Amino acid sequence: GAAGEAGQAGAAGSSGQAGAAGSSGQAGAAGEAGAAGAAGDAGAAGAAGGGTGGSGQIGAVRAAADGTVDIAVQGVIVTYLKPLLGSDVAGFFVQAEAAGPAIFVGVDPATLTPPPQIGDKVDFTATTVATAGGLKSVTALSGFSVVSSGNDVAALVTDVTSSADLVSALGNYESRALKLTGALAADFASASAPQVAAQITTTGLTDTNLRLRIPDTIQAQYDLANTCALTVDYGVMWRYNTTAQPSVYRATDLKEITCPAPTVVSAVPKSATEVIVTFSRKLDPASVQFGDFTFDNGLTASAAAVNGKEVTVTTNATVAGTTYKVTASSLTDVLGTAIGTPNEATFGGFVSPAKLLINEISPNIGSSHDLIEFLVTEGGSLNGITLHQIGSADETLATLPDMSVATGDIIVVHLVPSGVTGIAPESETTAKNQYPVATNAANYDGAWDILGGTTGLSYSFRSLKLLAPGNVVLDAVSVVQSTGTAPGSWPGTLQALQAEGVWLPADCGGQLCTESSTPTATQVSVDYKGVGDNAGGKSVQRKPGANTKSAADWSAAAAQSFGLVNP
Repeated sequence: GAAGEAGQAGAAGSSGQAGAAGSSGQAGAAGEAGAAGAAGDAGAAGAAGGGTGGSGQIGAVRAAADGTVDIAVQGVIVTYLKPLLGSDVAGFFVQAEAAGPAIFVGVDPATLTPPPQIGDKVDFTATTVATAGGLKSVTALSGFSVVSSGNDVAALVTDVTSSADLVSALGNYESRALKLTGALAADFASASAPQVAAQITTTGLTDTNLRLRIPDTIQAQYDLANTCALTVDYGVMWRYNTTAQPSVYRATDLKEITCPAPTVVSAVPKSATEVIVTFSRKLDPASVQFGDFTFDNGLTASAAAVNGKEVTVTTNATVAGTTYKVTASSLTDVLGTAIGTPNEATFGGFVSPAKLLINEISPNIGSSHDLIEFLVTEGGSLNGITLHQIGSADETLATLPDMSVATGDIIVVHLVPSGVTGIAPESETTAKNQYPVATNAANYDGAWDILGGTTGLSYSFRSLKLLAPGNVVLDAVSVVQSTGTAPGSWPGTLQALQAEGVWLPADCGGQLCTESSTPTATQVSVDYKGVGDNAGGKSVQRKPGANTKSAADWSAAAAQSFGLVNP
C-alpha cells in the first residue's frame, strides 16, 4: 500500500506537474531534477534554430539562466494557446521555424493587449525566465505587440511519428508544434489534475517516458484508454523532467481515433424490475434503445437509460433464484464503433442488496497486500457491490461476489492477493471456513474471506466508497496519512464526499475544508498514521456501534482485529 504516491509529493512549480504519480515512475522529484539539465537542453534547442532572427532570440532565452533577463524576441509565431488547468498556468507557445527552437510563454493571453491568437506574429521582450519540471518558460514580459495575424502555422509543425529521439533529445523538441500517430500503451493516470497522461507508442519509439498528456475532459469525451490508436493532428511538446509529453488542449486536435469495440462486462439487477448492464466503453446515448436488449426466461425490456458505460434496463419482474441472460445488439460507443463480443451476460433474479459498513483498514502492508474489512448491518446480496478508492482517479479495488450474507457477518477483502503466503485459492462463497485457516494461514475463520483486485490501498490522502448497484453509497470514509504530503487532488476528494452528504462535518467552519481551514481537512478525516506491517500489524478501526459518518467513529492505530468484532 505504501507505493504509488511519491510523485504527488513534490512542489508543482509553474509546470503544475506535481501529480504525475507513481505509475509513470516519476517518483519524488518536483522539478529540480529537470532543472539541472535544462541549460544543456536549451543550448541544443537554440542551436537548432540557426542562431539568427526569431529562432536565435528564442534560443538565447532558452539558454539564459533563470531569473531576470532583457531579451528581445521579434517576429515569432504563436503556435498554440494553453488554458489555465489546475496549477498549470495559462500561456502560449511561440516558434519561428519548423526545426525550432520554441518556448512556452507562461503569461495569460487574456492579460495582454491584444490577446494573442494562433497564427499571430508577435514581438515582446522576455524579462523573467524560469525552469520548472525541466520546462523552460518566459514568466514575465514587456512590450508585447501583434505584428500581423493569420499567418500559416502548418509550416511550423513537425511530424515526429518516426522520430526515435523524442526522449533522448527532448530539449530539441520542447514546446515545438508537432504531429504524431501512435497507440496508447497504458491507461491514463493523473498528470497534475485536471490533466491526465498515458504512454503512447509510435513507429519511431517505444518508451515509458513518452506520454500523451491531455485534459481529463478530452480523455472522457473520447473514452480514451489503453490500446486506443490516434493521431495528434496538431499539438505541442510539453515535458516533465525527462518525460516527453506531446500535448493537446482542444479535442478537435485529436484525429483518427480508434478503440476496441464495446463489449458487455456484466449484468446486475438493481431492483426486481431494473438490470444494470455494464459495457467496456462509454456508449453513444443516441444509439441505445430498450429494444437493443433481449432476455430469456420470459423477461422483456420496456425502457433503457444510459449513463456512460452503464445502461439501466427496465423489465418485468425477475424471480429470485432464477438465472437470466441478457444479449445486447445494435449499440455503438462514443466513437461510433459497433458492439463486439462478448455481447451477453447472465445474472440472477433480484435479491435485496446487503448493507455494509467499512469496519477496519490496514493500508500499509508489504507489496500492497492490504486488508479492508466490512461489517454487514443488514443481510442480503453482495452481488454488484464494489469498493472504490478515489484520489486523482476513481480506482475499483474490489467487486464482491454474487452471494448472500447475514446481519452481523464480517467480510475481509484481501487486496493484491497474488503472492500472499497462505492465501486461499479463491473467495469464500459457501461458508466462512470454506478455506480454513488451518490450511490457508492468511484467512480468518470468523469472516468471509474475499479476494480483491490487483490494486492496493494508497498510504495517503484518499476517499474510500462502498457502492451498491446504481452507484448507491453504502458507506464512505475520508482517509489521510498526516505525516505525508497531500497530493494536488486533495482536499477535493473530501469535499466531494461532504457534498454528497456521506461524510461529516459538511464543511469546516462554514467554508470548504482545506489544509488551512479550521478545522483542517486532515483533522476531519481518519488518520492512517502508524498502521501496517512496519507498525507491528496495526490498523484503524471503527468503534463498535459508531456510525456518525465522521472521523469520530474511528479509533487511532491499534492492534489488528480482522475477522473479529472490533474491541
